[in-house]
Amino acid sequence: MLTNHHRSWRTLLLFLAGILACVYALSVLAYVQSIPDIGLRCAYSPVVNIVDPNFLRGESPSPLALRECTIIELGGRPVDTWPQLLRALMALRTEPVQATDPPEQGAYTHIRRGSEVLVRAELAHPDGQRYSIWCLLGQPPLEALLPSILWFFLKAGLFVVGALVFWKRPSDRSAGQFFFLSIVTLAAYMGGYHWPRIVTQPVLLLVFMVCGVLLPAVSLHFYLIFPRPKRFLERSPGRTLLALYAIPVAFLAMLLVGYIRVRYATHQLFLDHGPAEAVQTALDHLLTQIYVYLVVAALLYVACVVCLLHSYWTASDTGERNQVKWILFGAVLALVPIGYTLYLVIWEPEDFGGGAGTWPMFAASVCFTVAFTVSITRYRLMQLDQIISSGMMYFLISFGAGLVYYALVFTGTLVVGSPDTVGRVLAAQAVRCGYNYLVLLLAFGSLTHAQEMHSLKLFQAEIMPKLAGLNETARPAAEAAAS
Repeated sequence: MLTNHHRSWRTLLLFLAGILACVYALSVLAYVQSIPDIGLRCAYSPVVNIVDPNFLRGESPSPLALRECTIIELGGRPVDTWPQLLRALMALRTEPVQATDPPEQGAYTHIRRGSEVLVRAELAHPDGQRYSIWCLLGQPPLEALLPSILWFFLKAGLFVVGALVFWKRPSDRSAGQFFFLSIVTLAAYMGGYHWPRIVTQPVLLLVFMVCGVLLPAVSLHFYLIFPRPKRFLERSPGRTLLALYAIPVAFLAMLLVGYIRVRYATHQLFLDHGPAEAVQTALDHLLTQIYVYLVVAALLYVACVVCLLHSYWTASDTGERNQVKWILFGAVLALVPIGYTLYLVIWEPEDFGGGAGTWPMFAASVCFTVAFTVSITRYRLMQLDQIISSGMMYFLISFGAGLVYYALVFTGTLVVGSPDTVGRVLAAQAVRCGYNYLVLLLAFGSLTHAQEMHSLKLFQAEIMPKLAGLNETARPAAEAAAS
């Protein structure tokens, strides 16, 4: 049993972790926007997986022809490994251009043409064909941030609910674990979507690695104690948690060692003390460890579904069974996109590295979010209605609807608008429109809450004394009638 002192420290650490998770999510979005982009997407090797035609300039081959090509030079810098490609991009961010509006581009590799900065890339196709193309050196397109923005909205809602429940009931095991799960999920999803870009920032990448590896175990831990702890967990808590977290922690240690090996080999390569093959070998070993752990994570997820089935069969009442039922529905539906992602990992690793698993994992996240939302609003998940007043519940629901509206307007604008300047202007207008709507909604919610508090104080100050006076006046007549 935890003492009051330990509970206080546990509460403080969890809320501190929650604040850091929010800071981390915003830091990832800010850092990603600062990374240069040339429209050629690679992962773990300089082989092109995705081509954004909006970044191509001049006479360039079709995007389909550039896929599977290997970048061998960027901006005059030789490229043999993926880390060299990332470093070349980072160097071009601060490097001055060689010329502005030159009459011909043949003798240059980094120029300014009008308002655009262009960089030359040399590519080699597996069939021996060579390509020399000019790419726009710009920022990631706004459309690329769409999944992460939607993810942030989805996970932020559950994060707020988890924080609120834990704030009111810090001694509740399931409330604390749910809040911890929301923290780990927020950091894992935000870092996971942008991992090819944050790989150049060790702090952001290490936070993602820790949260991403521990997420399956933390999820299973929550289902082991919700809605009530499993008997084997009550009998042997230490052994159960050791068996639950031992394998993820061991994989985390291996991944950290592999990451250090990659950074060391890359450092030696740039000091001309090591071959490029050593970097690629370290990357291949790290990639193998990641793929193996994805299979382990899938098995832990299946264990989560088994725990939910057991909780459904052993539920003590109808309300508890309905809570588990909807979360179980979400977990079973999420098996489809998760299974497809696992298929990409095993049989289509290049497509997975190019970002093909982004929207399937977003679909899995939506399944869980909808399931938890239904359990919260219809079946009193964690007795949320006992914690939030009716006015505050109305405000939270309205604010959640505003977030959904904001996301839909933003998404619709990106879909309808073109990727050129007009589309970006429309997207900016959508952001301002949604922002103004949320600000007005916050103001309206504050006024509603203030009016509710004013009515309550008026009732206590004026109505309650009158009711008490009427009670005192009616008491003698009631006593006379009774006698």
